Amino acid sequence: MKTWILILLISLNFSKLVYSCGFYPYGDDIRFSLLKPNYVPVYGFSQFHYTSFRYGTFANSFEAFEQAKFDENIVSWYNHFKGEFSHQEIYKSLIENKISELNQKNAFSAFEKAIMSEKFKEELAYMKFAQSISGLNSWSDDPWERKVSRIVKIRKKQIKKALKLAKSSKNENIKRRYAYLALRLSFYNKDSEQLKKIYSSYFEKTEVKDAIYYWSLHFYTYTLGESPAKYVAIAQVFAHSQEKRFASDLQNYGDFSHEEILKACKTEEEKQVVSFYFLSKKTDKSLSEIKKIGSSLGENSLMYLILRETNKIEDWILTPYYSEFSPSISGESWNDSLYFITRSRISMDRIYAKNLADYLSSINFNNSESELWKKSMQAYLLFLAEDISSSLKFNSHLKMNVQDKKLKRFNEMLLSLIELKNQKNASLKSNFVQQTILVEAEKKNYQFLFAIARELEYAGNTIDAAYLFSHLNAEEENYDYENIHYPQNVFWRTKNLAKSTYNEDFFTDYFYYLDAQYSTKQVAELIQDVQDEDDKNEFTRWKKSKIAKNIHRMKDLLGTKQLRNNDLHAALKTFKSVNDSIWKSDAYKTYLNANPFYTDFYTEHSKSLGDTIRFTKVQVVEKLISYLDKIEESEGKKKAFYFFQVGNCYLNMTQYGNSWIMKRYYWSSTAQRHRYVDDDEYFQCNMAKKYYLMANECTKDAKISALSLRMAGRCEKYRLTDIGIQNEIYDSEYYDNIFYKNQYYNKLRSQFPDDYEPLISNCHSFVEYNQFLR
Repeated sequence: MKTWILILLISLNFSKLVYSCGFYPYGDDIRFSLLKPNYVPVYGFSQFHYTSFRYGTFANSFEAFEQAKFDENIVSWYNHFKGEFSHQEIYKSLIENKISELNQKNAFSAFEKAIMSEKFKEELAYMKFAQSISGLNSWSDDPWERKVSRIVKIRKKQIKKALKLAKSSKNENIKRRYAYLALRLSFYNKDSEQLKKIYSSYFEKTEVKDAIYYWSLHFYTYTLGESPAKYVAIAQVFAHSQEKRFASDLQNYGDFSHEEILKACKTEEEKQVVSFYFLSKKTDKSLSEIKKIGSSLGENSLMYLILRETNKIEDWILTPYYSEFSPSISGESWNDSLYFITRSRISMDRIYAKNLADYLSSINFNNSESELWKKSMQAYLLFLAEDISSSLKFNSHLKMNVQDKKLKRFNEMLLSLIELKNQKNASLKSNFVQQTILVEAEKKNYQFLFAIARELEYAGNTIDAAYLFSHLNAEEENYDYENIHYPQNVFWRTKNLAKSTYNEDFFTDYFYYLDAQYSTKQVAELIQDVQDEDDKNEFTRWKKSKIAKNIHRMKDLLGTKQLRNNDLHAALKTFKSVNDSIWKSDAYKTYLNANPFYTDFYTEHSKSLGDTIRFTKVQVVEKLISYLDKIEESEGKKKAFYFFQVGNCYLNMTQYGNSWIMKRYYWSSTAQRHRYVDDDEYFQCNMAKKYYLMANECTKDAKISALSLRMAGRCEKYRLTDIGIQNEIYDSEYYDNIFYKNQYYNKLRSQFPDDYEPLISNCHSFVEYNQFLR
């Protein structure tokens, strides 16, 4: 057999996700979030929701036709026309159609017909002019910048024209719009002096703080030198203009602190705006600051901060609680001390969740939709606080039949978790919980399935938990386009940091998780439950489907766990119940193709003289039991032979043998422990050494005794090496001295001096000495 540096048994069909070398989940990969930011109707902050990235990529909370109500330009025109035309009419005409191509014949909406009339002659002229120069609003129309001077001249001409039209306009709103067009063209022409002049003339002293004003202020901030005052202005733009919010934030805050910028504020309103900007980016607790400025904020902005704070709390509490990872943006590696620190912090964060819930109870939103979401978020925060009795008081609210599909969906998920948490013996018997799981499973909402699975597991219901684990991270891509983050694969760890198949401490697949974490008894109970034919309703069929499909792999896993416990008769019985197709699979044909009862001084995975025969797992255990039985019936050389053969088998079922697949589903040249029950045996060859020493003790044949001590010494070498690895002894002196520390090599030298040199120095001597066992 070849020496494999890293073997992943993909042919077992349990490894759904394969990651390139060096991958490790972090940030939003691991962040748990039941309350998706794009569920809540908060408009204009999609890039600033709580995320481990600098900017978010959350889908907008509103459908396209609803955006007209929030688009600043549309709202501005809506106000200009004093509500005579709907937001949607204006949106469709200005955004979807070309005003310059409209006339009385193809004007269909009331707005389009009106805009063509004499009454709105000035508005129509402005709209046509604005559309005609829209192509100039970039640094250059030529990516190679070969015609920059030409574009500059064109812009100068249009700036002059816009200022002339602004001066002659009788309508104050249209006048300011023309001035803004001139100011924006000056920005792209990199003419700071012209820009400042226009801003000074039309916007600096105005009392009209509308969208046009904040758009102009945004461009004006680029002309200001680095100072706290500049960032007071940037904060104003960020707070009041969703259209320029992202662009204004790109300027950052330089080296100025929050306190320095607050000192530059001239009014209380400016201080509140600066604080709002900082809260929009703050990643630690912000409730005290929110309370200070909350009453001064609009409902949309306040709801945004509350949503952001709730997303923080669920990350701080549920990410470590469910996945055993530290919170997504803590930036700290996970170790034993951090584990206890985080667990201790969770209790404080639960209190903080209760405080935020209490604050929500003091707020009343005029917007009915926001008010509904507020109550749902209260219930969620109480759930996070583990105040289940208080969260249950929101049952009637969570069960309401609301029009908002996302709210209804969130309520159902939350209610399912609350109901599960409230049960004394957590189960999936509730029809409501079952239907919610089926709906979310169809949408590939793996985080929700994972949360339910963990709650079941923590309550001791490992069978139902295993069923849900089996439905995580499916291969097929069936995206829920309501939420661009679905399907989001789940990564999780164990409390004892057991290793997964990929030699990592995280899991993505149920089979390897059950392998690492579930006891023999738990796997046996799971198999029994899968095979139970009772109560085969739709949900039961679904939950069992994945594991039922792979029931023979599960039996193989059970037998393997029994073998790790050296329960040979139980393992044999289990292996015999496995379908032969498993033993004929590529994995076993490839990695169980050597003679487990033959080895020598050095052979580990390479081809050997004994590899003229192959076994299945059933045959290996059967023969091992047979040899153990024959030991009891034999004596002398024959007894030593059987001891030696048993020793060979146990050695070959370790990290260093040709049949390692008997006890593991992967092999790596890096002998790192995985917290399995037989790690000591697998990496130290203790059972093999035991039987080699028994072979030595039961015979009077010097050659057999010497050979047995030599093989016991090989096992001892592995034990000493493993101890060095565990104790992180990396100095070369330790490993150089392993040979001299080996007590069985020393016994061989002292008891059989004539055999010592050939057995230690001549690798071919094994064949010569092995014949004495025949």
